[in-house]
Amino acid sequence: MADVEKDLANLAIADAEEDILQLGVPEAISNFSFKNCFVGSFLTSSVINFQSMRSTLANVWHPIGGISISELGDGRFLFRLYYVVDAERIERGGPWNFNNHLLILHRLVEGEDPMEVPLTHISIWVLIHNLPHGFMSEAVARIMGNFLGSFLEYDVTTIQKGHSRIMRIRARIDIGQPIKRRRKIGLPNGNHSYARFEYEKLTLFCFICGLLGHGESFCPLRALHPSRIFTFEWDASLRAPSRRNATPKSRWLIEQSPAGVPEVQMTQRVNQVAQSTRPNITPLISGGIRIIGEQIEQSHVNHGSGQLLPGDMETIIMGSQHLILLMGLFWMIFRVGPRAHRTGLRLLDLAQFGFIQTQ
Repeated sequence: MADVEKDLANLAIADAEEDILQLGVPEAISNFSFKNCFVGSFLTSSVINFQSMRSTLANVWHPIGGISISELGDGRFLFRLYYVVDAERIERGGPWNFNNHLLILHRLVEGEDPMEVPLTHISIWVLIHNLPHGFMSEAVARIMGNFLGSFLEYDVTTIQKGHSRIMRIRARIDIGQPIKRRRKIGLPNGNHSYARFEYEKLTLFCFICGLLGHGESFCPLRALHPSRIFTFEWDASLRAPSRRNATPKSRWLIEQSPAGVPEVQMTQRVNQVAQSTRPNITPLISGGIRIIGEQIEQSHVNHGSGQLLPGDMETIIMGSQHLILLMGLFWMIFRVGPRAHRTGLRLLDLAQFGFIQTQ
């Protein structure tokens, strides 16, 4: 018994656990690459249903080459794409969410540890309203993007679609900072104005502190100041309307006026051209009907019995052909489009010339 107690006294488990076991140089995993991979987590304290999440995002993204989604632990997930085009589309189309929970994505590069990279930033498209005239340039876009966080991209197609005072940029913002609402801009004449921001695909954020990931009902400031009456410094106007719900573009709209021509003058010029080139085919149609009627009446006078001679029939057939042609041109000009409008005008001139020659 004494020997057993002596052996137990000499047994130091804690010391053995603290001894360093040198494993040497780690071996590279030859069959796995982080190319076209993302690591992500959701900005929420709620439990994410993994099976539902992976099915939902796969259906939303519908990548060409498919996608593999696996759990890494600590609330992190690995998203592996198999084509570069799928990875770039997901990266540029964000931010994404599941059940209104913001997904923070980071595109991995070779050598990064998916469990160690910080998940603190998101890339988001931002609409900038009320910029002064003459400030729609990439230089201004970079300044605005760096004010929001880090500038990534400038979408020049927004101006081409008719939004002359709306700038669309993509910026990388810190989720630990309140989202920016506006920016004061100084003008050359000494005055100033405010540029207003709208964020595309903006999910849950707090109207009290402006942080992403929680609403005003669960804002930590309420716990720190329970008796304080808070005013909302942020509101839903920061959410940009969905691009899918935008008004369909009319085929009759002119996208952009020529350089140096004000939009008002351009509109007036287009209206003047439209008025001057609008065909009046009513006299031609009524004239064709009149010629046919007169020819039939003349045949009654000349021949008594009302029989039509071959020459009379040719004139009536020619008048009928003009009527059919003019009705076809009428449909082409007013129903098909601007290009057919120009073609129809040329044909109409020829038809009118031929009709006059038959009179």
